[in-house]
Amino acid sequence: MVSRSAVEGYGSEAVQLAQKFIFEELNLNRLELQVYFHNSRAIKSYEKVGFKYRSYFKTGFVYEQCIFGWDYYEYVA
Repeated sequence: MVSRSAVEGYGSEAVQLAQKFIFEELNLNRLELQVYFHNSRAIKSYEKVGFKYRSYFKTGFVYEQCIFGWDYYEYVA
């Protein structure tokens, strides 16, 4: 069994590697994601690596989704 402390941080590291690839290799200008409003762990993780809350919308069900984004100029700042 792997301890919780051994796996913490892998999600943040994976997002940071994806950001680097998207902005530096693919030369894209914006990275955006959607997450369910009730998924507080994911939201906290995305904010930790620098994503900014942009908006939210209702899916037609009881769940609302948040939209987070990161622009290239925020990445290089």
